[in-house]
Amino acid sequence: MVDIDAEYGAYAYAISNTYSRSPYPVYGNVFVTGINDVCGMPKSAIAERTSEPNFINSQLLKEADKKYLELLRKISEDTKAAKYDKNKYTNDFTGLIKDYKNIVETEKERQVIKAALSKLNHLYKAKEDKKSFNNYLTQLTLNKEYEAYLPYINRYFIWDNVDEKKYENSIATADEILRTTQDEDLTSEMLYEKGLIYKYYLDNPTKAKESFTELIAKHQQSILAEFAAREMGIKLEKSEKNNVVINKQEEGYSLDNYPNPFNPTTQIKFTIPEAAFVILKVYNTLGQEIATLVNEKKEA
Repeated sequence: MVDIDAEYGAYAYAISNTYSRSPYPVYGNVFVTGINDVCGMPKSAIAERTSEPNFINSQLLKEADKKYLELLRKISEDTKAAKYDKNKYTNDFTGLIKDYKNIVETEKERQVIKAALSKLNHLYKAKEDKKSFNNYLTQLTLNKEYEAYLPYINRYFIWDNVDEKKYENSIATADEILRTTQDEDLTSEMLYEKGLIYKYYLDNPTKAKESFTELIAKHQQSILAEFAAREMGIKLEKSEKNNVVINKQEEGYSLDNYPNPFNPTTQIKFTIPEAAFVILKVYNTLGQEIATLVNEKKEA
């Protein structure tokens, strides 16, 4: 069983946790920092699968993540008590943005910068200040010291171009990232996002299929390979030799949304194999419930 499972395009940043065993039972994009321990107690989890965690040895990132986690807890408490006020946390957001920018400026390890940029993206969204984040990213692209990190920087421009209906620019950016990065997770993301753009914005199912097929063929272990298969209306199964086998039958249960990531709108679709009571809720990046879309019994 796994203790932490980060799938469906998610990243988990685990700070000073106690795990059920060693090596740490985690799966997916899990980044481990801080002082970790093992309790030996068995824990239930989603699946019987593990992968090596991504250890990030950065004291600055550890300290910033700790403050970020505490801020999310405070916001969650306010939200539950119906007392959340974005303006109350302006100084907290600004302080954390300064901390993560300092990490980008002082650290050299790519995964650390990747993690810091992801947090900055979340924080600027929480402040509803997308323009300032884009200006910051643009400044980084003009600084020669950050040439090695351009794939991680430019990936945030892709969906901005989509929002502006500059779809070919989005594809060109994704292609450039694919050409220059060795990061398998980022490569998987770019192939998947290209497929989405071709399918839903450029009305080019042939090119979409090419991107999804390449993702499935080259990155079989990525959860995005499963997402790509669903976009193609197929199901992936593992053979005894751990190779991907394509099953033309669609899965009985699925949940997808497109575009993903999105701003400001997305379309959500789900299927269930039999009649059941369905609850479908939407949360923002701060963990706040935005809407309940479904709360009733649904037929298959």
